[in-house]
Amino acid sequence: MIIRRLTVLAVAASLAATILTPPASAADTTTDLGVTLTWGDGDLAVAGGKVFVSTGDQIVVANTQGQPTDSITGLSHVAGLAARPDGTRLYAALAGSNEVAEIDTATLAIARRIAIPAHPCPTHLALTGDRLWVGYGCAGQWQGGVLALDLSAATPAPSAFGRRHYDAPTVTAAGSTLVVGESGSSPSDLIIYDIAGATPVLRGEVDGYTTTNSFFRDVALTADGGNAISACWVPANFINWNTTTFASVREYGGSTYEGGPR
Repeated sequence: MIIRRLTVLAVAASLAATILTPPASAADTTTDLGVTLTWGDGDLAVAGGKVFVSTGDQIVVANTQGQPTDSITGLSHVAGLAARPDGTRLYAALAGSNEVAEIDTATLAIARRIAIPAHPCPTHLALTGDRLWVGYGCAGQWQGGVLALDLSAATPAPSAFGRRHYDAPTVTAAGSTLVVGESGSSPSDLIIYDIAGATPVLRGEVDGYTTTNSFFRDVALTADGGNAISACWVPANFINWNTTTFASVREYGGSTYEGGPR
């Protein structure tokens, strides 16, 4: 089992500015948040001027300098996180209780819990407007899938779609594109949906047999949804895919061992 100690990079500028244009005068420092993560656990989101890190049964809260300031407890196996663009709400997948928690980022109070008992082990989250996309499924049970929640509803009802998965697939969304990555199988497909309408429409897929992709660890989308960047266990590099033609645009970095990028 791979165990990793979680640290946060703290710089003088904001996190976004640091990623895009790190100032030459800024001195990077590393702050240990005091939590240990097993492989596949934990996520990070920035909202309301705070950094949120999910670990075990809590969410550790830090400021943008990486200094721990608080924690949100009373949660059951927190996995994926997603935040509203305005920073007012944070959503947390609670794999242990089959719920999604909506959290007020100002007060850190849980505003509501959305129960999804028929869709076990919610793990990955993505947010577009008022629609929350959830990748769910307990490991190795072929119960995995993707569902949508309409957060504007007083009691959001889960709407599942697409194929079954070996475990919880990764999900990421931007513009009118939703990308679902098979995380627990080899080879693994990237499945791409058009979400411009009320119901997701399958646009196409990147076939794992053809590309030899295995075990998607994470997928990111450009802001317009036109390109998806995947991190796989195999091959151990980052690949940029066009989400309309499904072709590989280029590859980035890489690792000397399998499972390198995440």
